[in-house]
Amino acid sequence: MCSYGTGGASVEELCAAVGYQPRTILKHVSGLAGQGLAEQRGDRWYARAGAGVLVAAQGG
Repeated sequence: MCSYGTGGASVEELCAAVGYQPRTILKHVSGLAGQGLAEQRGDRWYARAGAGVLVAAQGG
């Protein structure tokens, strides 16, 4: 989601990007939201501040 920037990403965009079904995407982004790493606004998902720190710490 970080690569989508301030515009966020819809579930459909995330599905197209990774090739998974909407149900799978929703399960994962909901998990990220539960950890404070993502948030939903309307029909779009956004990476939360601090998500990049996790990626950098993991070498991503």
